[in-house]
Amino acid sequence: MHKISVRGIEESQALPRVLQAPFEDLQSQLGEPSLAIEFATFADGRGFSVAKRLRQLGYAGELLATGYLIPDQWQLLIECGFDAVVLDDGRLSAQGEAHWQAAISARDLAYQYDTATLNSVWQQRFAVQRQVVHGH
Repeated sequence: MHKISVRGIEESQALPRVLQAPFEDLQSQLGEPSLAIEFATFADGRGFSVAKRLRQLGYAGELLATGYLIPDQWQLLIECGFDAVVLDDGRLSAQGEAHWQAAISARDLAYQYDTATLNSVWQQRFAVQRQVVHGH
């Protein structure tokens, strides 16, 4: 099972360098030990793309997600390379670590093939079809 750390801002003391839209010159960020990517609105998914691109460029530091996030996004956060979610006090009290862990425990299938430790829905469907067609 995947794990993602959920923290309050006060636990992190202060956020490291926060990347905000528009996300430019990611190459210059590769030497930073820790980066936070802000999700300015719930509908803004650019932070996922930026995180994935940073990891593709070789960024090896800690990658934090902050802003408008919900527990249902845990899998995509992990797939894109995030290490932790940092929530403000209001979001942390409404959606604390227990909510995030419950969301993680509720799903054990993924549609994406690049999710290494989860069985994809498509793999499961193919296995069932093979059993029906071949009788084993």
